[in-house]
Amino acid sequence: MNSNSNSDSIHQRHDTSYRFLLSSKKLFVELLRSFIDRGWVQAVDEEHVQEIPHSFVLQDFKRQEADVVYRVNLNGQDVVFYLLLEMQSSVDYRMPYRLLLYQVEIWRYLLQNEEGSPANRKTFQLPPIIPIVLYNGKKVRTVPTTT
Repeated sequence: MNSNSNSDSIHQRHDTSYRFLLSSKKLFVELLRSFIDRGWVQAVDEEHVQEIPHSFVLQDFKRQEADVVYRVNLNGQDVVFYLLLEMQSSVDYRMPYRLLLYQVEIWRYLLQNEEGSPANRKTFQLPPIIPIVLYNGKKVRTVPTTT
């Protein structure tokens, strides 16, 4: 077994573990409250959290990470949280572009799987998506966290 194959195996094991942990609504809400310092986060509760049972990782990146997607109802509005679990040892400077592609795939999925064809309504709006990247590489992340 070569070292690259061994590294892939370890990453996949970690992806599976993180995905399992974050499939808990309670842990997801605790993660939000621990890392996002905004008042609206306190309004998120487990009762209004629903996991979207679909993976949105693109073919180009499927060996690099796992993802978890939650729909949260906040004050009567659906908000989608996309958690991308990074299992890389180096910083990926293409992350903003990748996040855009993932968001488009999430919207495409929601449009194709919503009942009653909401996209045909005059009041239709795409739900906001809040991407969260969990990076656990050994090197310090030097990419700006905001744009």
